[in-house]
Amino acid sequence: MVAFEAEPEAPVSAPAVLHATSDSVSSDAAMVQQLEQELKATKEDLQLNIEDLRATNEELLSSTRSCNQQRGAGNSKEELMSVNEELQSSNEELETSKEELQSLNEELTTANTDLESKILELQATNDDSTTCSPAPTSRRCSSTRTFASGALRQPRPAFSA
Repeated sequence: MVAFEAEPEAPVSAPAVLHATSDSVSSDAAMVQQLEQELKATKEDLQLNIEDLRATNEELLSSTRSCNQQRGAGNSKEELMSVNEELQSSNEELETSKEELQSLNEELTTANTDLESKILELQATNDDSTTCSPAPTSRRCSSTRTFASGALRQPRPAFSA
């Protein structure tokens, strides 16, 4: 840094003024040269600062892009969570339907068992209504069955034992 100091005013002779003027010119030239060097150093420093700022700006842009992608991923996470909740709700509904179907299946099994026992009961009753006439050498059986329609079945043909 260059500092200027005020010089005391003193009467100066003509040769001293010429000498002082030439000294002043050479000191001005030295000062200009020093100022030029300082300007060059400042220019280099500023260029380095600009390069640093550009690098920092690129890093910030990259970081911002990364954050935006993460935020976008955050939105996707929210969407995934929403879809997951919907799937869980659907799963609960399916579980409820499964339980209802199992209950209905149990009812049908019970009804089927009742119907099978009715069938066995009817077959036993039907077998009881079969008439057999003993014969000395053969056994002849005939049966008459009544169907739901009210039709009678013809007796079975006779067979021998």
